[in-house]
Amino acid sequence: MESLTIRRDGATIPVAVSGDGPAAVFVPGLGGTQSQLGPLFEGLRRHLRLATFDHRGHGLSSVGGPYGYRTFGADTAAVLEALGGPGSLVLIGHSMGADLLLDQAAALPAPPRGLILIDGGTPLSASLLTPEELDGMRESMNGAEALALQRSQAGTPHQVALTGDDIFRLQDEIDQHRRTAAERFDRISGPITMIMSEYMAGRDGTRAAELNQAWRDAVDTLAATRPTITVHRVPAGHDLVATHPDQVLELVIAALGQ
Repeated sequence: MESLTIRRDGATIPVAVSGDGPAAVFVPGLGGTQSQLGPLFEGLRRHLRLATFDHRGHGLSSVGGPYGYRTFGADTAAVLEALGGPGSLVLIGHSMGADLLLDQAAALPAPPRGLILIDGGTPLSASLLTPEELDGMRESMNGAEALALQRSQAGTPHQVALTGDDIFRLQDEIDQHRRTAAERFDRISGPITMIMSEYMAGRDGTRAAELNQAWRDAVDTLAATRPTITVHRVPAGHDLVATHPDQVLELVIAALGQ
């Protein structure tokens, strides 16, 4: 395994590279770490020379803000440049990582070697959650249980050092950014594979079903008039990269073979 270290704007971001095949990078989502994705990465490395890293404040990367979407974007750009540039890579991203890679691909003069977005990058005209639901989410993120988990993971490969307020603020930035996502899809001429969860909001209750349907409808509307986009769905939640690695791997490899 090879390694390199990216230092940018006060953050130290270790990048690990191993495997055989075309050069690729996996960009995780908000709150996600490499430590959660061992089985998926092991499978991908049988087909790809895969680079992986943790965002600042996550996992093996250093703690310290600012924790904003633009900062994570600049960090990701620095990693991709160190690996040879986004145009030379297969780009695979989950959740926020998908949004970050959509930005990178849309800025290229030609398509990347591959673009695979996993449960992210979805164009949304507004937040899926009501103001009351958002308030409840914020309260939960700042609750005693969340703080206890954060303390127990500090200094480990599982750590997420962002506060509840950091995550809430960042999620709002992502929601705002997704309102113009369709424009970025239109700037990419090559094929795009979207591997999406069926149960982004879980499976319990009418409200979860409504949110899941809204998530599916947004992607269906996007793909309906864009033949370069192929959509696959996995009967799983938003954490499908951890809970269904074999299915995700199969779809990624199939996409690369197209």
